[in-house]
Amino acid sequence: MIDAAMDFIKSQRYSDTWDVVVKATIPSGSETCYFEICRGNPDEKRKWAEYTKILENKALEIASK
Repeated sequence: MIDAAMDFIKSQRYSDTWDVVVKATIPSGSETCYFEICRGNPDEKRKWAEYTKILENKALEIASK
């Protein structure tokens, strides 16, 4: 969803960068998941992409067992 929003923003000739920060998840013990959308820094890696990679690696590790 964030990538689609970024594409739309660019199509409207805006250059804002957005990111998603994971504040809490049910698997880590929270009652609900909580994500915060914030302005991102275009010169840094997006936190959401890093978190997604962690989840992918965890899923592959579980699937290989």
